[in-house]
Amino acid sequence: MFHGPVRVPDNVKLGKARVTFSFDAWKEGRVASSTWEFSVVKPEKAPPNKAATTGASGIEACLKVHPWDRESEGRASEFPQLGDLLEFMKDRYDLEFRVDAKAFGMKDKEPFLRQRVELTIDSRKDLSAYLNEWLEQVGATYAVKDTCILIIPRKKAEE
Repeated sequence: MFHGPVRVPDNVKLGKARVTFSFDAWKEGRVASSTWEFSVVKPEKAPPNKAATTGASGIEACLKVHPWDRESEGRASEFPQLGDLLEFMKDRYDLEFRVDAKAFGMKDKEPFLRQRVELTIDSRKDLSAYLNEWLEQVGATYAVKDTCILIIPRKKAEE
């Protein structure tokens, strides 16, 4: 279920790390904790980032990146929340996503971001393809602005 690189704090040393996963707060789930050993390595090549400081052209460049490799091919999660996927892309590529709550006619964007979307990993798809795929499932699309990716209703964009 968990796969891919993870950003760690700068003070973490390279080498082996022991990580314990536990879900103590979820008593009903009765999930047993487990401990795993991971390698902490220096990234070979940093992903494009700092899109917000380079304007729309930097954001457009990030949208052409292929976020998953062939090893991840075909893996799918159990319909993650849209907000979690956007947060992952924000952390990985330093992109800012904004939901135009007013355009959607909503006061609170959190229910929108909690919607679950299908994720099927395909190494041939770039970030813009994933973003289009996820947003289409919730009746939305996006527009690239100078400092962010603005999420807007699909109907409004078609007008």
